Parts: sequence; C-alpha cells; structure tokens
Amino acid sequence: MKKVFAIIAIAGVMVACNNSSDKKDKGADSAAINNMIDSAKGAMDKMVDSASGAMNNMVDSAKGAMDKMTDSASKKVEEMKPKM
Repeated sequence: MKKVFAIIAIAGVMVACNNSSDKKDKGADSAAINNMIDSAKGAMDKMVDSASGAMNNMVDSAKGAMDKMTDSASKKVEEMKPKM
C-alpha cells in the first residue's frame, strides 16, 4: 500500500511541475537568471581567490617550518661530526 501511495505522490509531483497553463514572460525570467548567474559567478570568483590565498599562506608556513627543521638538523649534524 505504501508503494502505491509513493507512486501516486511522485506522479502528482510530476504533473504539478509540468503544468503548461503556467506560462510566464520568458524575457523577465532570463534576465533574472542572468543576474543570478552573474552573482553566483562573482561569489565563486571571490571564494576561489580566498581559497587560493589560504593555500598560499599554508604553503609559505609549511616552507618556513621545513626550513627551520633543515637548519636545526644541519646544526645537529655539524655538532656531531667532531664526536665521530
């Protein structure tokens, strides 16, 4: 019985969403869609720039940490050379 109700509900949604009597002005819709696309594109560009900046900061800090570790290891090796 649940399957029957599910099929009827899905069919009802499909019929309601495909109602051809709801004809709207396509020009106004396309202008609104274009504005929404431009807005989303701007937001995505800002997000990509922000992520790029964050990644660059992470790379720079990782490089600094690796340089410190390399310098520290070099000093320890130089300290140990006379003892060998």
